[in-house]
Amino acid sequence: MSVVLSEHLPLLASAPNGIQKLRGLIYELAARGKLTVPDSGTPASSVQLGEVAEFVMGQAPPGSECNTNGVGTIFVKTGEFGEEFPVVREWTTKPLKFAKRGDVLICVVGATVGKLNMAIDCAIGRSVAAIRPCNTLDSRYLYVALVPFTLRLRSQSRGSAQGVIGKSELGQVEIRHPSLAEQHRIVAKVDELMALCDRLEQEVGAGGTVHAKLVETLLGTLNQSTNAADLAANWQRLAEHFDTLFTTEASIDALKQTILQLAVMGKLVPQDPNDEPASELLKRIAKERAKLEAEGKIKKSKPLPPVGEDEQPFVAPAGWEWVRFGAIATTRLGKMLDAAKNRGDLKPYLRNSNVQWFQFELDDIKEMRLAPDELDELRLEDGDLLICEGGEPGRCAIWRSATEEMYFQKALHRARPNGGVLAEYLQMILRQDAVSGALGAYFTGATIKHFAGDKLTAYVIPLPPVKEQNRIVAKVDELMALCDRLKADIAESRTLSSKLSATVADAVLESL
Repeated sequence: MSVVLSEHLPLLASAPNGIQKLRGLIYELAARGKLTVPDSGTPASSVQLGEVAEFVMGQAPPGSECNTNGVGTIFVKTGEFGEEFPVVREWTTKPLKFAKRGDVLICVVGATVGKLNMAIDCAIGRSVAAIRPCNTLDSRYLYVALVPFTLRLRSQSRGSAQGVIGKSELGQVEIRHPSLAEQHRIVAKVDELMALCDRLEQEVGAGGTVHAKLVETLLGTLNQSTNAADLAANWQRLAEHFDTLFTTEASIDALKQTILQLAVMGKLVPQDPNDEPASELLKRIAKERAKLEAEGKIKKSKPLPPVGEDEQPFVAPAGWEWVRFGAIATTRLGKMLDAAKNRGDLKPYLRNSNVQWFQFELDDIKEMRLAPDELDELRLEDGDLLICEGGEPGRCAIWRSATEEMYFQKALHRARPNGGVLAEYLQMILRQDAVSGALGAYFTGATIKHFAGDKLTAYVIPLPPVKEQNRIVAKVDELMALCDRLKADIAESRTLSSKLSATVADAVLESL
């Protein structure tokens, strides 16, 4: 009978929680007598547990009579239940209820209700019962036969505050009662298949570790690319094995992070010597800002210190410059919430929680009062980059609306890029540095982290020419879309695998 089951082991084991489900299926088949060839001469009967077993309901001794020094009788509560046998760590000098080797212990109260252990000679507490089989019932077979019942019991009690099973309920549990010879064959087959599940589990675990290491190593070859041409060759080698490399959500997230890292290092797209270099861009931005400051449209900014070589984590490509964030974007915090001081009409505003990575959550928009003279300064414009000051400092998204009226709270920085610098590129750098941990060097606070305005202004970033920024953003969008499709395929495959394995499991049970 187990041949039919073994034919489907790879599919069942590969499904989400597949090995755990497979173990449950094995116990179900064993309890039904479908795992081995049944005795032909002495057919099994269906009996209630109370007909073939006695029950000892546990009772707690006085706390003063319990110790951890090894004095008295071993004392077992639900907390001592192990994988198969109880863990010995408490004793009592006044035992009240006893279990003995050959009994099956079951948790009858609490979150672990239904959990089973093979008994040792011990005293048992009130949350434990000992099931003592008669001489025609092997205790190991009793354990196997009870597992499907206890799995259903635990599934039904999941989420409830306190599961309970009483003596009368235990007595009414129905089990299949074959001959002792068949019981022994069933137990031997269960042990064999459980050992197989253990090996499958180890292979899956080891395979996951090996797979993660392989992905990490091969993605590292992309980071070592010297230029876009070298990257293209390395990428091609990976692309030939996408179907085996990027098969988990973790591996695709690693790929996404590598793409961002390559992008901000200037390795994702080729440089064009005809592009206006970033040095000229910075001169143009300086002139534009000086004009705006003279017209009173923006506040005069303090001179920023040059970026030192020790602040540059890599050598920027030709045409790029290392700059401070405050040199290429005007920033400010939003409106302080203060009901006593705020005046004017109610206006919608964004909070920290509305800003997620690369998107806004606009289902819950609050309002605050803004005076007429605050509206122009605090109203968001299309292309503004909103950056979280706290919560998850650095998390950001680009506001995209030229018509919708929206303002922002003091928990957010608004960064308005200058000189044609792309907000999408700045957003990309923030995400890359947040994941890599580099952004954390600019945070203040030991427990609660903040990204203060002066730290944002001083934040060092690599700046490519504007035209190259456009090429980088376009390529990243293209590759991220590919990653999202890969992830969607994995989710769909996992759903289908889960449904298929459930169908196979049902079919196995019905066919036997």
